[in-house]
Amino acid sequence: METIHNYLETMFSALPNTDEVYRAKDELSAMMEDKFHALLEEGVAEEEAVAKVISEFGSLDEIADDLGIREAVVGVDEKKQRRITEPETAEYLKDSGKAVRRRACGVGLIVAGGSLMPLVRLVADYLYGGAYYPVQLVEAAGAMGMFLCIAFGVGMIIVSTSGKQKWAFLSHENCQLDYPALSAVDSRYRAEQEKLSMRLATGVGLCILSILPIFLFSGHFRGGIFGQASQAAFLIVGACGIVLILCTIGRKRAFERLLGLNGRDTVGGNQFLSQKRLRFDEPMIEEALSVYWQTVLCLYLCWSFLTFSWTRTWVLWPVAALIHRLLVNLFGKEEF
Repeated sequence: METIHNYLETMFSALPNTDEVYRAKDELSAMMEDKFHALLEEGVAEEEAVAKVISEFGSLDEIADDLGIREAVVGVDEKKQRRITEPETAEYLKDSGKAVRRRACGVGLIVAGGSLMPLVRLVADYLYGGAYYPVQLVEAAGAMGMFLCIAFGVGMIIVSTSGKQKWAFLSHENCQLDYPALSAVDSRYRAEQEKLSMRLATGVGLCILSILPIFLFSGHFRGGIFGQASQAAFLIVGACGIVLILCTIGRKRAFERLLGLNGRDTVGGNQFLSQKRLRFDEPMIEEALSVYWQTVLCLYLCWSFLTFSWTRTWVLWPVAALIHRLLVNLFGKEEF
């Protein structure tokens, strides 16, 4: 019976989200169920009964007039739709996961690269025991290490976009998940919700805690071992927090993209609670928020590397989060 249910949901998924369509769907579901049980009572094997029910009721074109949804069926037939199957969704989530991790680690390397300067000074202080050492050479080594980290980070970000072309059709074509694929994505998303929430909370916590070394050793910040160590710890811990945040956001967006392929004006776009998504009445606000965190990241990196005021630039993140929440509360609303 589950096979029949999945087939029925897939049949109606592209139809408009109207009362008439839902009434027809319930009516056809009852007819298919009655036929299935009747065949079982006649001694027909379950698999054979499923095949007979699908072959008898499996074409909406043939029964659209009886169900009173001819206009809706004709409207869907005029649209060319590409069905996305469960294996394709699993492959997409796998590919997007790799891309998200590479991009997040690339950003983390760029941020953590700033720690190379104080770390090299810290090593030099330790090796020379406070005695005179070639300052210019040490500074050059730290700068070289920092720019190497930045170069590798930028490279990872560029590489993370290499697989986008493979899934470009999701944006350019009229795609829709069939019911088994949609159900699998919904189940997987709900199963990962707790882990994603914990990962996001940990990332935010690390970003907040990263400033503690600066406060604890603020009196020694401009020089000495504690000063160098606190600056390096601040950047490394902060980078780890940013990596976790970006990984979580990227993972959630991958699920939301798949769940949002089925238009909200269709039956298939209103089958699971996880398809409820944030909508904005103002298109400009929605466009702006789609690149909001990427813009914040660019501003943070530019401000930080131009001023090297890492003890101040971190304030941009909580302020940006507050502004984002205000915009969402003022202009956004969750709906199917």
